[in-house]
Amino acid sequence: MEVEGILYETLRPLSAAGTTTTATDDIPPSLSSSDEHEPYVVFRNQISLSNLQCPSPETAAPDYFSLDLDGDASDLNNGSVSTPVPAATPLRDKEVERGLEGNWFRANCRFKSPMLQLHQEIIDFCEFLSPTLEEQASRNEAVECVFNVIKYIWPNCKPEVFGSFKTGLYLPTSDVDLVILGSEIRSPQIGLQALSRALSQKGVAKKIQVISKARVPIIKFVEKKSGISFDISFDVENGPKAADFIKDAMSSWPPLRPLCLILKVFLQQRELNEVYTGGIGSYALLVMLIAMLQNHRNGQASVEENLGILLVNFFDIYGRKLNTSDVGVSCNGEATFFLKSCKGFSIKGKQSLISIEDPQTPENDIGKSSFNYFQVRSAFSMAFTTLTNAKAIFALGPNRSILGTIIRPDEVLVERKGGSNGEVTFTNLLPGAGEGLQQYGDQQEIYCNWQLNDNEEALPRGNGIAENGGAESSGKKRKSSKDKQPAKKVKENGHSSHIRDEENSSRKEKTVGAAAAAVALGAHAYLSRSGKFRSRVIGIIPARFASTRFQGKPLVQILGKPMIQRTWERAKLAETLDQVVVATDDEKIAECCRGFGAEVIMTSESCRNGTERCNEALQKLDKKYDIVVNIQGDEPLIEPEIIDGIVKALQSAPDAVFSTAVTSLKPEDAFDPNRVKCVVDNRGYAIYFSRGLIPYNKLGKVNPQFPYLLHLGIQSYDTKFLKIYPELTPTPLQLEEDLEQLKVLENGYKMKVIKVDHEAHGVDIPEDVEKIEQFMRERNMA
Repeated sequence: MEVEGILYETLRPLSAAGTTTTATDDIPPSLSSSDEHEPYVVFRNQISLSNLQCPSPETAAPDYFSLDLDGDASDLNNGSVSTPVPAATPLRDKEVERGLEGNWFRANCRFKSPMLQLHQEIIDFCEFLSPTLEEQASRNEAVECVFNVIKYIWPNCKPEVFGSFKTGLYLPTSDVDLVILGSEIRSPQIGLQALSRALSQKGVAKKIQVISKARVPIIKFVEKKSGISFDISFDVENGPKAADFIKDAMSSWPPLRPLCLILKVFLQQRELNEVYTGGIGSYALLVMLIAMLQNHRNGQASVEENLGILLVNFFDIYGRKLNTSDVGVSCNGEATFFLKSCKGFSIKGKQSLISIEDPQTPENDIGKSSFNYFQVRSAFSMAFTTLTNAKAIFALGPNRSILGTIIRPDEVLVERKGGSNGEVTFTNLLPGAGEGLQQYGDQQEIYCNWQLNDNEEALPRGNGIAENGGAESSGKKRKSSKDKQPAKKVKENGHSSHIRDEENSSRKEKTVGAAAAAVALGAHAYLSRSGKFRSRVIGIIPARFASTRFQGKPLVQILGKPMIQRTWERAKLAETLDQVVVATDDEKIAECCRGFGAEVIMTSESCRNGTERCNEALQKLDKKYDIVVNIQGDEPLIEPEIIDGIVKALQSAPDAVFSTAVTSLKPEDAFDPNRVKCVVDNRGYAIYFSRGLIPYNKLGKVNPQFPYLLHLGIQSYDTKFLKIYPELTPTPLQLEEDLEQLKVLENGYKMKVIKVDHEAHGVDIPEDVEKIEQFMRERNMA
């Protein structure tokens, strides 16, 4: 049978459960669309960074991701975005065609097609992640145990699970979402407190935390026997309805389950999977996937899809092409993209946030809380670049995994044994995962092949990248490209639409991005080999009595309790901390802390700041730790989730030695020197801290549309770095601003920053005590 291009392999269709059989050479190729269960074909040049434009109108990707908003909005069919058919691109010369196909033909490999290999690796990895019979039984027993406690309190209520447990999309570390319906309680807060007491009395749960002031009040705890986390709410019916919607969608879209599982792991490993910290939640992710699948199916001859190609297409749309400022995402009907302004989803000052229409409640934007989408987008874009670099993928050879270039070996995956027989390991499944990846340019030059030797100190400074796009490690300079390539021209399709030209980034930007990816992968490979990566964590609360701005501050009473006690109680709720201690040079503070049960480490009066006090306390402990969390004692309302967030951020950023948190700056605090401001780059690393307003515009005024960031008094360090920190000479910026974070940055080290929602600020001066107490009274937080 003759077809345009060169056919390389065929693929058996997915089942509704998202599984498939391995492709073999004896499957007869077919292009027929009459039978949806026929295998379909893939061309060698279907996916390639240099071949993103499709060769004919029948297979061309629609240009709908950006809109010319100066055009007539009335032509947009009530806000839905049209899908114009691009003009046919001219046929390539046969020699060029064969050259492109040659990039993707790999001899001596299990699959000659990388995209088909990626497809099969996704299938195998999802089977590896799927719960074993023992894990299923353990979860069912835990749910039944919790159900029994609930029924003991409210015999006539209806507890119901929802979320990933009900849909079958849970990961080994996923929690169980549960809602209690029909309890007839007066308020959720009363029910949560009653449930907390019952769980404690019956010895069913540990680490119980009642979050009563959230938009949806919940109780969080860990079931003792299984170690599984639970989130329980009252009378919220949209959760079970959303789970039913997802189950129906998975029946209609077989690729949905495997793609969702892969992307959940991808986001989780980068700390971008929690809405609380501005990431993408599972429900929003599923809507994004369905919208992508709906669009991908339009105009296709076959309903079955290669999961590798679909994954790359997802990264392409949401990492590079989607114009989030003007266009929103929907999976309702055929109009998968819409004008945000037509649905009222544009938020002043936050136009760049992704907007995602809730399929159950169309007026609800489930993307509005994902305030760190710029980091999500950056991660998706980097993954696209990695998976479409033909020469780098070719260089992996026959014994390395393609999926392993974007999925890292973390502690849970490395220790897991999964698969149908329960004997499959991550290392065997994705060989070479987490190792450095060679990055090639158009002229076959190596941009970066950075690796750490086993005897090197894993404390990378700066971004590890030379200005010309190369990288240096251990004094060895790497070759980099100096050639400049002209930017691609923008091609417009129709008078009302045009491509948002994010693909026209300069050659230098691509080089730097490629080098950054290799640096991170190389560092992670080294650190992973040396044991569990930064897994032992201690929280230290440094406290001194003789504060220059507020003497005796740690002992000041906050609604009847010393402030340091409130900070200690909040820190004890953090799940990532193995131990919490107070480090002080004052006996009055030590006596107070011992009185409420805290462990105290006495330090010398010579410590110049909290970081040095943490280091001295660490040296006096017998147990060794990988991460130290410096929890400022003047943050009595610090959320445990923020502590967990900065710990996980440092664990997932091997090129950083320090992590911290920021939140949105209130306008009234813009020029307060006691409120430290921060600016970060688009990968979430700190650029600068200041007591003044940054950035500072030429008008000298606060720009109400700019997302200024307030630094929170909490940070974590790699203990290797903490040991050398006191020996670093104070730096000019540090002394001028009186901010110890600047000494870290001025010495070339990297600092990871996460953004969180945090209403209350710390206590810096006596007037702040009254503000904190008023804040607590308003929210019944006594």
